[in-house]
Amino acid sequence: MRQQISTFYSRHPLALLLLLLAVTLLLSGAFADYATKGEPREALVAIEMLRSSNWILPVDGAGDIAYKPPLFHWIIALVSLPFGGVSEFTSRVPSMLGMLLMCAMTWKFVGGSKEPKKALLAFLITATSFEVFRAGVNCRVDMLLAALMASAMMLMYRGGARNYLLATLCMSGAVLTKGPVGVALPVFLWWLWRPTCKGKTFWTDTALALLMTLGSLLLPALWYIAAWHEGGDTFLRLALEENFGRMTGTMSYASHVNPWYYNLLMLLCGLLPWTLLLVLSLAKRPWRFISKQRKGISSRQLFCWIAVVGILIFYTIPKSKRGVYLLPLYPFAALLIVDYILWYSRRIARVTRGMIISGFTFLGLYLITYAVVWPIITNKRSDRHVAHEVERLTGDAPIYTFINSRMDRFYGVDFYLGTRMHSTLPSGQDERYRGVSYTPEMMRIPSDSCFYLVCTLTDVEEQGEALSRHLSAAGVTLTQVWQSPRKTRDMHRPLVLFKAIRK
Repeated sequence: MRQQISTFYSRHPLALLLLLLAVTLLLSGAFADYATKGEPREALVAIEMLRSSNWILPVDGAGDIAYKPPLFHWIIALVSLPFGGVSEFTSRVPSMLGMLLMCAMTWKFVGGSKEPKKALLAFLITATSFEVFRAGVNCRVDMLLAALMASAMMLMYRGGARNYLLATLCMSGAVLTKGPVGVALPVFLWWLWRPTCKGKTFWTDTALALLMTLGSLLLPALWYIAAWHEGGDTFLRLALEENFGRMTGTMSYASHVNPWYYNLLMLLCGLLPWTLLLVLSLAKRPWRFISKQRKGISSRQLFCWIAVVGILIFYTIPKSKRGVYLLPLYPFAALLIVDYILWYSRRIARVTRGMIISGFTFLGLYLITYAVVWPIITNKRSDRHVAHEVERLTGDAPIYTFINSRMDRFYGVDFYLGTRMHSTLPSGQDERYRGVSYTPEMMRIPSDSCFYLVCTLTDVEEQGEALSRHLSAAGVTLTQVWQSPRKTRDMHRPLVLFKAIRK
């Protein structure tokens, strides 16, 4: 058996590595309930697509349209069709596919079969960096976006008509995942690197950059036009705010505001456990590696430095900062780490073997952590239990929500309820209510003779009396039925369930 595996790896190394990584990802993302509000928020969009057959701009139970373009949600919906609906597992498949693409392209970028050990190390460092693996088993758009952006940059580096066309398609997918940054950043960084290549002219490179940019925007433009036709000014304002307001710091709400050094700290943490190698090698004076590269740096190493530093600086400019925004630079950082380790090590063969063993060991530890330990920890405190109790108490009666925040919602509870919750307040994306705190007087009272109302404990304490008076004036009696014993994972406050009966 061992001989057969060795023979297969010698012939198809990338296929075996991807198979191993795919099994690890599938098992790691299959058993854990949602632990944050971000995952069910994306899954609910795909559920609404399947429910309403609206694949352009679905509207959720709160009257909101999706904050991101639809490629990620399209993949979730398509993957979920054979399984009869969206689940935690199927909603994480796009991220898993993105991580597989990123690691495969890293292997090819480093040299593949021409430099098998170096390619293997880069593959393992990319796959086992903490931030990369965590994003690879999460239902968030960031891994798919990063994989498409990084793949486009690697393809543009290799050059040639075929690779430029594939890069254009990747960037088109990136724009359909999170907006224009999916093409603007890769093309700009490639354009910065091109003058270092011999025999290249500025105007030719600039024309090629513009051509790839325009080509990448063709397919997304069709969706943006269709979405604008369907969503009107609301969609246009949201698209401008998410893409340009986030960069300029002019968003109507605070989103992940962090200090300038935050991204650097997140990168050091995200590269764990490989960051520890830098600490252990301080005695070797690692700054000499940079000094040596300045004298004899290869074209590929320079491209990696431009990618790492460029992406880091780009995402440091806006006030909104998250560690996952840096995901596109991880494959390039992995190659630099490999080059650094091989530079300072005298016993290259021994160190390489040790790193390969460490890489596979870390994959095994991630598998145990995410497939066994993490589900045991998180599933006990999952919003699934809250949803089951709400479902038991409400039966088939309609469920509505009153939440005094336009950006919050019971995403996890609603997912496990089968999207039964409907807001009684105006959409938070309505321009008339931006920056305005909701009050009971804004509530649209349901016409049902009997329904249930869900609130947070904080809203009940602050506006409970006013809410009861408002409903009583409309002939509706409100009675508290249940309060969750702990905070929900999405709202971070206990849920309170009321029964409302019209007189």
